[in-house]
Amino acid sequence: MKKKLCSASILLTFSISSFAEPPSFNFIQWGYSDLQYDDFNVDMDGYEFKANYELSDSVYMNYEKMSVNTSGIDFDTRHIGLGVKSIVGPDTVLFAQIDWANFDVDTRYNANNSDQDGHRASVGLRKNLTDKFEVKAAYEYLDVEDDTSDIFVLGAAYEISPHFFLYADYRRDSDYDQIGLGIRFEI
Repeated sequence: MKKKLCSASILLTFSISSFAEPPSFNFIQWGYSDLQYDDFNVDMDGYEFKANYELSDSVYMNYEKMSVNTSGIDFDTRHIGLGVKSIVGPDTVLFAQIDWANFDVDTRYNANNSDQDGHRASVGLRKNLTDKFEVKAAYEYLDVEDDTSDIFVLGAAYEISPHFFLYADYRRDSDYDQIGLGIRFEI
C-alpha cells in the first residue's frame, strides 16, 4: 500500500508540472515599489511599470520604469532593451537581456540633482511550477557612469484569472533592497 501511495504521489507531482507551459514574455505589469537604501537610512515609496513583448520565439523587447520618492527626493529609473530566451524544459525559460539604463535624481533644493545613463545586463530563469504559479531568479549587472552594482532578483507570480496575475519581486544590492508588488496582464 505504501508503495502505491508513493508512486501515486510522484506521478501526481510530475503530472502537475507537466501541465505547466513556459512563462510568457508578453505582458504589462504595474505595481507598488518600496526602495530602502541601507547607507543613508532612506525609505522611498512609489510605483513601477514593466512591459515585455515577444518579437519572435526567442527575442523580446523590455521597458521598465520606477518612480519613488521621500521627503525632498525624487528617484526615477528607466530601462529599455532587448532580450533573448530559450526554453530549457517543458516549463522553464532561460533568458539574457541587455538594457540602456537611466537614473534621474531630483532634490527639492536642486542641490544634488543628477541624470545618469548606463547599461544593465541580466541573466535568469523563469519557471512555471504549476499552470497558475511562476517563480524567477536572476542576476543583473548594472553600470551607470562609474558606479557598478551586482543585483540579485527573486520573484513570483500567481494567476488570479485568465491573463491576470499578482506578482511580487525582491531585488537585493549591496546598497539597497527593493520590493515590488502588483498586477500583471498577459497579452
